[in-house]
Amino acid sequence: MKMETQMTREEMQAAAARRLALATWGLVPVVSAVATWTGASLVVAPLIAFIFAGLGQIALMQGGDIARLGVSQGLVGQAIAVTAALSGHPWQLDSHMLFFALLATLVALIDIRAILMAAGTIAVHHLVLSVAMPQLIYPAASLVDNVERAVLHGVIVVVETIALVLAVSVRLQADAQSETQKQELAAASSRAEQARESAEAAQTAALEQKTMAESARETAEAARREAEAEKARAVEAERAARETEADRTAQREAEERRREAVVDALRRALGRLADGDLSVSLGDDLPEEYEALRRDFNDAVARLNHALSTVTARAGDINRGSSEIAAAAQDMSERTEKQAATLAQTASSVENLTQMAKSSAEAAGEAARSAASAKEEAGRSGEIVQEAVAAMGRIEEGSSQIARINGVIEDIAFQTNLLALNAGVEAARAGEAGQGFAVVASEVRALAQRAAEAAREIGDLIRESGSQVSIGVDLVNRAGATLDGIVGAANDISHKVAEIAESASSQSRGFSEISVAVNELDEVTQRNAAMFEETTAATMSLSQTADDLKDAMAAFRTREAERFSLAAE
Repeated sequence: MKMETQMTREEMQAAAARRLALATWGLVPVVSAVATWTGASLVVAPLIAFIFAGLGQIALMQGGDIARLGVSQGLVGQAIAVTAALSGHPWQLDSHMLFFALLATLVALIDIRAILMAAGTIAVHHLVLSVAMPQLIYPAASLVDNVERAVLHGVIVVVETIALVLAVSVRLQADAQSETQKQELAAASSRAEQARESAEAAQTAALEQKTMAESARETAEAARREAEAEKARAVEAERAARETEADRTAQREAEERRREAVVDALRRALGRLADGDLSVSLGDDLPEEYEALRRDFNDAVARLNHALSTVTARAGDINRGSSEIAAAAQDMSERTEKQAATLAQTASSVENLTQMAKSSAEAAGEAARSAASAKEEAGRSGEIVQEAVAAMGRIEEGSSQIARINGVIEDIAFQTNLLALNAGVEAARAGEAGQGFAVVASEVRALAQRAAEAAREIGDLIRESGSQVSIGVDLVNRAGATLDGIVGAANDISHKVAEIAESASSQSRGFSEISVAVNELDEVTQRNAAMFEETTAATMSLSQTADDLKDAMAAFRTREAERFSLAAE
């Protein structure tokens, strides 16, 4: 409570200090106006007023006691500045009244120190200036008069100061007494409050005692009733315990029966599952608390049934695929064997054709020698011409036979190319397992194309040989008709026969190349046959594995198998 009063007084002192500081700044322009009016210096008096106002403002910013002391000095300084501004003026002596007025305003600060300090400043100002610079405080007069006036003013200031101090002291005492009364009032109020609380507590205690007495009576009555009720509850509890025990026994027996039913159903289902029956499932007749067990068992069996059904289906697919591969490999093996036999015959024919070509070459050489002899023995030209005609006939006949053999070779090359194409298709069907065979088929097709090209070249040579033979026969006939041109004809025949010999040599080399190609084709065909046999063996092994897998899966009876069986029935 005392702190609240002190804080309130300090707030009042701070507010008074701010108002007095504002008044101090308000007097600064008044000093300047007075100096202007009296014609005094516009520097001394206004500067004094500004300095004192500034000191008061700085002190106000510090707050507390310093603020009050500084503001009191600033306010007194304004009276000093006004007196200096009225220097030499008749009103200068009257301006001293401002000291007394401003000193009286300091009562608002409620601070004895501020009043005493301001009074001391006024006394020092009067005494010092009365001796040192009397013109700033009094009009012109003797030193004695000025001192006497200073003493008079000092006495007045002292009296006023005493009055102000007494007033402030009374104010402070009144505040102290008021504070004391407030504290005493607060203490009395506190004591009254405590007394009221004590009375209320006593009343409450009395009521509690009464309540406790009534409660004790009611408690005793309640205890009696509780004892009777407890006895009744004991009898009822004994009866309920007997009934509860009977219910528990019945529940245990029912639970045991349900558990036995679940175990029996699970045992039967597991027995069928052990026998390979994957169509087994637990029905909806199980108790509700075993629903999770039934659902998990049925889900597990369903997943196992699906997995084994998938395995069985894939085993059937593997078996069918291996059977198809085996059939295709067997068919290809038979075709390859037939092709090998055909190639053997072709090789024999080509060998014969080679021998015939050699014979043709020898015949052509003989014809050349005969033509040379014809030039020397013109007399025997007729006989030689007949021999030449016979030789040309044989050459023409050999060329015709070579043409037929060449046609056979072209047919063989065409069939071989078709066979290679079929082998490539079968290898593509076989997938990765037929990649090696696809390479072999490609090589066979290339050899067949080379054989066809060689056969076409042989055909061209044979046609050219036939043309040359026709020309030779014509020349021989003409030689037989006219002996005059036998020498020239013999020369032509010699040249033509040389060409025929060269052509026959080329045919012989071509037939040799065909023979080599056919032999290579025969070797490739033999290797193909061996590969087909290996493929057949592998597919048979795969088929046997698929059969074994199907036999193993046959031990299980799946739901799909039952549906197929019912559909068949």
